[in-house]
Amino acid sequence: MTPAPVVGLIGPLGPAQLACVRSWRRRGISTLFVHCGEEPLFDWARSIADHYVYGGKSGDPDSGLIAITAEALATRKAVGIACLSETLATAL
Repeated sequence: MTPAPVVGLIGPLGPAQLACVRSWRRRGISTLFVHCGEEPLFDWARSIADHYVYGGKSGDPDSGLIAITAEALATRKAVGIACLSETLATAL
């Protein structure tokens, strides 16, 4: 059996991200969620995706978020990414 493809989702946890992860999961897609926010997520929230990374503050490309995200995507061999921050998407 082939492993599910991995797609990265980057941003703060909110309704749009939850809907996206649920939709992808129904289609057999594994999600790497890179949370951008002031605080790491609570344990229950980490369980929404197959992989979780705390990426630091949202929209701050100088915070190391680019390096953290790129490494996580490469390690899990992600086939694509989606993010709500235009600045971050351009930098990635």
